Amino acid sequence: MSIGVLLVGSVFLVWGKKMQKVPPQSQKPVEEVVETPKTENLDTSNWKTYRNEKYSFEIRYPDNWEIRKSAGHNSDSSVISLTSPETRKLIQDRATDSSCDLSVYYYPSVPDEPANKYNYDQAVTLEEMISRNPMIRPIGQAELGNQKATDVVWGGNGAYYTILAIRNSHLYKVSFCRKENKDTLSVIEKSIVRTFQFLK
Repeated sequence: MSIGVLLVGSVFLVWGKKMQKVPPQSQKPVEEVVETPKTENLDTSNWKTYRNEKYSFEIRYPDNWEIRKSAGHNSDSSVISLTSPETRKLIQDRATDSSCDLSVYYYPSVPDEPANKYNYDQAVTLEEMISRNPMIRPIGQAELGNQKATDVVWGGNGAYYTILAIRNSHLYKVSFCRKENKDTLSVIEKSIVRTFQFLK
């Protein structure tokens, strides 16, 4: 009986040592391949420029993007809407219900924003508009045209990432038609936003 115990104990001892063996130094551990992110600093100098003196802003966009004026949705017309070649293909194939990648809206004042105008007791400030509209969820601070702006997610099931800014009492809204949050913006979309400038 004691011989059987010794044999079983020896087997477990040898097996345990094999399990603890450290691979030789010559064997390198398998390295995880991490994709290098594309540069965030695109050269936008050769992009087209849309300039609007009436609404006091300009923005650049790639040559192969389509621009449409007075687009938008429902009763809310954008000043311009921009569409990438990829989104145009999705629209053509009926693979998306979006009509653009991003839109720029202008309102003379906060009370003129359509959802605010007919609901929520006509908020006068941007903060009031955000707090009273249950479809707007603030997520942080941003910059638009080198000035402070507010990041929000706007909508219910079809929510979209939006940047809101006040300039000379006017409300500017940049909405991303196919993106629900800031983290999903493409490098080109981020670069387009960085080119946005208010005119003096």
